[in-house]
Amino acid sequence: MSPRYALLPALLLTCFAGGSRSALASGIPELPSITFLAGHPRESESFAASLDEGGRAMLEQNVALLKAYPHPFALAGFTDDRERRGLACEALAQRRAHGLYDWLIANGMDPAMLPTVITYDETKPIDDNGTEEGRARNRRVEFQFDPVLLWGRRY
Repeated sequence: MSPRYALLPALLLTCFAGGSRSALASGIPELPSITFLAGHPRESESFAASLDEGGRAMLEQNVALLKAYPHPFALAGFTDDRERRGLACEALAQRRAHGLYDWLIANGMDPAMLPTVITYDETKPIDDNGTEEGRARNRRVEFQFDPVLLWGRRY
C-alpha cells in the first residue's frame, strides 16, 4: 500500500464507525460537539445567543484545534426528536451547521478547511431522547473528519 493510502483504513473506521478512539489513534484531533439551546437558533437570532453553556465553552477550543490541523472537516448539524418535525427539523439542523460555519469563518478559519455542511436532523442521536440531558446532547453540530476530502477529490 502506498504511503498516501496508509491511513485509509483508520480514517474509514473513524468516518463510518464514528469512533473518537480511532480518530485519536490516527492523529485526527478529537473535537467536542457544539451544543445548542432547544429550538435555537431561531431565524433572526444570532449564532452566539443560540448556544448553551457547554457550546460556548467549546468554540475557542475547537477553533484552535482546527487551525492547527491541516486537513478539511465537515460540519454536521443535528436536532433532538422533540424540537421540530419534517422540513422544519432539517432547517433547524441546517441553521446550526451554517451558523457555526459563518462563525468559524468570521473568527479566522480558512473556508477551504470547511468545505462541507451536512444535516442529519434528529435521525442520528448520540444519547437517549427520553431524557432532557440526552436531548441536550443531541442538539449539536459535530466536526467530522472526511477521509475523501483529505486528498482533495472524491473516489
